[in-house]
Amino acid sequence: MTRFLPAALVLALACSDLTGPLRSGTLSLVAIDGAAPPMLRWATANCDYTVTGATLTVGTADSAELVVNEVYDCSRAGGPVTTGGRAYPGTYTVVGERFTLTSPTVGGSPIRLTGTVFGNGSVIDVDDDADYAAGPGVLRLRR
Repeated sequence: MTRFLPAALVLALACSDLTGPLRSGTLSLVAIDGAAPPMLRWATANCDYTVTGATLTVGTADSAELVVNEVYDCSRAGGPVTTGGRAYPGTYTVVGERFTLTSPTVGGSPIRLTGTVFGNGSVIDVDDDADYAAGPGVLRLRR
């Protein structure tokens, strides 16, 4: 009976809330508000801004960076189609299932992105700081 105790303890710990650092590595975008990318983030009379992908790279200790890839299509107004994006480098904390990424800015308050960690940290939902055409812009990232 005692040989099954360590396995039960490992299983119990694996199912508990994650607190502390996440495992280093990269998580990639699989959905935005439940739909597969690409997704229209914003449109103007001349251009469409579409999110095509994203990565969350978790480093050692408490470092992390969220990079959101976008396409800026201004072809309907005779302009170019270009690629770019946004980067949020900074530090993160995990308390229970709550994920917070704090990214410093030049001359202003830091940007805080919040989200939810699922299971062992292999899936994280992050609420994107940018506006989306239809929905809040919750990015689902997976290892």
